[in-house]
Amino acid sequence: EQLFYHKNKLYYYHQDFLKVHKNEIKEYDYIITTGFMFFDEGSAKPLCEFLSKASKYNVKVLLDTNLRIEQTNLDKTYLLEAIKYTNYLLVSVKDDLLPLTNIIDPVKAATSLVSDTRCVVAKDGINGSTIYTKDNVYHQDIFKVEVADSLGAGDAYNAGFLYGLTKGKDLKQANKIACLVAAINMTKPGARNCPNEKQLNELINRSNND
Repeated sequence: EQLFYHKNKLYYYHQDFLKVHKNEIKEYDYIITTGFMFFDEGSAKPLCEFLSKASKYNVKVLLDTNLRIEQTNLDKTYLLEAIKYTNYLLVSVKDDLLPLTNIIDPVKAATSLVSDTRCVVAKDGINGSTIYTKDNVYHQDIFKVEVADSLGAGDAYNAGFLYGLTKGKDLKQANKIACLVAAINMTKPGARNCPNEKQLNELINRSNND
């Protein structure tokens, strides 16, 4: 599944959507995609072309590498090409950095993927999340909650991060919102327990006062 945020609406697309809307890319604000789409040439090639065109129109691209165990030794040509067009690269410190960079040290691995137009968002479980840019590092500790289920925490983080960006928040604030959404998502069983906008704003205000 792929997600489009356009004029305050979220859109999912499949292959047909990609073809139909190819000339409307410049109208999008953000595109978020996932790494496992880039290991099948049928989806990877057109998606890379799509992201390339999006980057020319300054559409912001978020890519969650989300590498599966069975993909770590596969050809990463299309994934690495997609990273070239990415503005926000979301990675798991535990699962993604070493297969992507062959660098053992996670900080060096993350910073090796940073460019003038791309930051790296390194999600590190109980250690929180760190965003690396060319000039700054923004770390956010986890919000301590009673965990019922960690399933979907990474996707919840991504949703919170994208929400922060679409609301004009800077990277530090977006990182905080993302960690907050991920924490709330883990307080109930299942993967879909994100707060609604009203609940989230109340939680943000409360956290700012702590």
